[in-house]
Amino acid sequence: MSTKWYPFIFKNQCTGCMACVEFCENNVLEGLDSKAHVKSKDNCIEGCKDCQAYCMVKAIYFSDELEEMMKDGIIKCSCGEHN
Repeated sequence: MSTKWYPFIFKNQCTGCMACVEFCENNVLEGLDSKAHVKSKDNCIEGCKDCQAYCMVKAIYFSDELEEMMKDGIIKCSCGEHN
């Protein structure tokens, strides 16, 4: 289990189908306001991306992918710590 490895859900892409919530046996995700939401980061298993495979609209990403997307300028971080 890991606090650094967990899914990030792009809310503007999530359609609220909840396939990822239903699939995750570790109760990492939940439905909230008609969208998938990360409920328990600590329950996610390091390296697991299975929930991502169930997302038909590709709204789920993990830290390794986000870092690459920031490097490539595809997305920008809003935390203020990254360029």
